[in-house]
Amino acid sequence: MPLIEEVVKNPAEIWENDNGSRTYLASFIDIHQPGKKYTVAFTQEEDNTVIKTYWPESKQIGTKRNGKKIYERADASGT
Repeated sequence: MPLIEEVVKNPAEIWENDNGSRTYLASFIDIHQPGKKYTVAFTQEEDNTVIKTYWPESKQIGTKRNGKKIYERADASGT
């Protein structure tokens, strides 16, 4: 749960889908394996009842970029 909270508070990108759901994207460094980076995507359903978590490979992150981009962090460099 702390990871979900961190991504929602500090996302690299937020995408809003046609149905009102939102996808939050961010990347994190694994502190146990220095240099290993994980990309995380959370999709929040429009009624806020379901959150889905994805750990896509960086080359697959484009599949989570759907709908309208409503936010991009200024220093976001290719999540």
